[in-house]
Amino acid sequence: MDIESAILGGAGAFAHFLNQRLMEVCVQTVNTRFALPFISKLPTERLPTHQRNLTDSRTRIGVLLEYSFGLALQGEMEANGLSGYRISYVVANRYPDLYIRDASSEPLIRLEVKALELVSEEKSANFDALVRDVNPERDVLCVLLWEWKTADLAGMPIDFPEVKCGFAFEAYPIAIARDLGWLSQRPAGLTKAIDLAGPVVGNETSLRKEEHNMGKLMRILGGGEVQALPEELATHPGVEAYRLFKTFTVTAGLKHNAARLFAEVGIIPREESDFQHSKEMLTVARGRNPDGAAEVIVAAAGRISLSLLVPYQNKLRSENVDKAIIIVFNEKFFWSVYAYDGGRLRKVDSGRKFEAAVARLKEIYASLASPS
Repeated sequence: MDIESAILGGAGAFAHFLNQRLMEVCVQTVNTRFALPFISKLPTERLPTHQRNLTDSRTRIGVLLEYSFGLALQGEMEANGLSGYRISYVVANRYPDLYIRDASSEPLIRLEVKALELVSEEKSANFDALVRDVNPERDVLCVLLWEWKTADLAGMPIDFPEVKCGFAFEAYPIAIARDLGWLSQRPAGLTKAIDLAGPVVGNETSLRKEEHNMGKLMRILGGGEVQALPEELATHPGVEAYRLFKTFTVTAGLKHNAARLFAEVGIIPREESDFQHSKEMLTVARGRNPDGAAEVIVAAAGRISLSLLVPYQNKLRSENVDKAIIIVFNEKFFWSVYAYDGGRLRKVDSGRKFEAAVARLKEIYASLASPS
């Protein structure tokens, strides 16, 4: 299949073609021709850190990466001789973001492009388009996963948002599964509905507009929601591919945090696991602190329970490890620290911010190095 056939084949054909043939080269083009150097900053140019302003830079970067992705896709169409087709940006701030138009300017494919920062605690990008606005035959959801990278530009270090990889999905089955899954999960006393204006929540006497959490890309299609779907929809290739994308994204973020944690604290890596994130507790990386006083394990889990911690405790005991520190990240990158003294694990601290995890580990190392 060539690009033209994929475009004319509709959303499913074009999403498949993007993933198999175009996405990798478009991502490379975004990184080498647009993000570096045009979406870049000096390391001394600080980003907003206040909670209410955290999304300011991510929103801007998302728009710039979306624009760059459109240009990269346009370049690929031209390189393949499709002079009768062009990328067109939707000029209103509404769904979708891009059109692929034919020679008569008729939209053939419509693309919604979302950018996710790999290590953000709460990935805020939303796919919240109403089902009535999603075209089953033409609409494709694209997700670009990015992280900050430092590069040399004319002898100066600069930071730029490097896209790690991209994904494409048929939008319509994702939108249907999102709505049915959300409606299926009803905590006690909460009423949910979707009216002509969108999702609403409340109780038996009053309803209010849902607060834009329903469509967050990393929240939709959780395990419980998928189980509530009709089998035909739950096993749809697009829905299954989306769930794999979520697992990949969380896994990649945890690996990134493990490597960064080791580097900033000065842990010498000894073992890394090629793992896929799940609700079970899994080792991401293992090493020792600089003076060798304690084993250090970075792990990942959903909700941490005694049943998940006991195997780690038993493993350390069987290896005759005297001291160990285990730091566990969940899928939102919240963390908990446990200390092992040769007998049992005990919880030391917990928090939400990566920087706080680094500071806490350094404090623990300092206490281990100090004479008792």
